Amino acid sequence: MFSKIIGLEWKSFLRSSSVKKGITMKILIAFLALYFIVCFSFLGASSYFLVAKTVPNIDPLLTICNYIVLWFLFDLLFRFFMQKLPVLDIKTFMVLPIKKHTIVHYLLLKSGFSLFNIFPLFFFLPFSLVLLFKGYAALNVFAWLLSMLLLVLLNNFVNFMINRSNVYFYSILGALITCVALHRFGFIDVVTPIGAFYFGMYKQPLLLLVPVVLLVVFYTINFRHFLNKFYLDDAVFAKKQ
Repeated sequence: MFSKIIGLEWKSFLRSSSVKKGITMKILIAFLALYFIVCFSFLGASSYFLVAKTVPNIDPLLTICNYIVLWFLFDLLFRFFMQKLPVLDIKTFMVLPIKKHTIVHYLLLKSGFSLFNIFPLFFFLPFSLVLLFKGYAALNVFAWLLSMLLLVLLNNFVNFMINRSNVYFYSILGALITCVALHRFGFIDVVTPIGAFYFGMYKQPLLLLVPVVLLVVFYTINFRHFLNKFYLDDAVFAKKQ
């Protein structure tokens, strides 16, 4: 059924009057995306050596893990302002024999192929290959890499919750401000425990279950929201002003 929906969207894209008009902009965006892919790949391949040279007495992976939390916070902030919620011209599907569950699943899975989720892959994958080259255990590296990619997807669904509800937005913003303040004024070291947890995903591959469970929980929350709002304009297609 997903293949049919993809086929219909592709035909809609090709038959759209804006395809030819926006071809120049799409080419520019493609070159910009390629530029970021190269930058992320270079950063991922060189980070291990730069960190090892800068902090020689600590495992470079542990040092990277201590700063990844800042990556995810910045990623979430950037998504909030730039990433759009998954939308679809839902009216055209209401008259077709397609279940609501299928359409909602398609919307959420479609969001997983956003550039916001693809770019980090070009950092973590080269970095993981460098770890393998340096003699790190293959199974542990694979578990760590998969954990990082799952956390990227988790940010994807957390952002959807923040965008659609002020309650989620202010709750998460309040928690972040509290953690930053506690760390900044020396009450609690927030970064080191989180970094140790990320590093623990390498040391103990079973910790991979943590991001898996969190991803399932946040996916389910978003799925129920979109399913309940299926027939409401503000939840299923883009607003127009």
